[in-house]
Amino acid sequence: MKKVIVPELNSEPFKGFVKELNLAVSRSELAANERYEDHFEPQSLRFLKQDAKYPEGNCWHNCYRYVYYNSGQVVFGWLIFEIVNDRFVAQNHAVVRGDDGNLFDPTHCSVVNTNGVFVPDLRAKIQYENLRAPGSFELLESGRKIWTDGKGESENLMYRKFGDSKQLQDHIAKYVTDI
Repeated sequence: MKKVIVPELNSEPFKGFVKELNLAVSRSELAANERYEDHFEPQSLRFLKQDAKYPEGNCWHNCYRYVYYNSGQVVFGWLIFEIVNDRFVAQNHAVVRGDDGNLFDPTHCSVVNTNGVFVPDLRAKIQYENLRAPGSFELLESGRKIWTDGKGESENLMYRKFGDSKQLQDHIAKYVTDI
């Protein structure tokens, strides 16, 4: 397991990255989507103890499932971590807002961190009807801004696509109530 650098919420480089991310999303086809009340306010995030019921790579599905069996609200947005020397990556992600209003992540993660930074952004919601979710955003050392989908990169918004399956359709039918 590796430890990632958790950004300092008040650092100027972090604030600059969040501003660039917001601009990039605002210039994409996601711009017209609804927003949360706490839209783009960076918040601390607590990672729950690892549980194999919530596997890595399935955050959206895991959060819907967690809320179904427990309580809370699924929140979409960006998990932000620092790579090195004030370089950041914003990974499309989902977490749960607990009944106390705090954010936590039930998804099993390959990092040893107990906390992280999350930026709520309803525009970044998984698109179950299209079987896709926005990719990740990175500001390179050169100043170039890129989107990635795990297979390539572009200066324009990219999506990670999901293969359709009976298992996914069953999941959507059972857990997802807000399509």
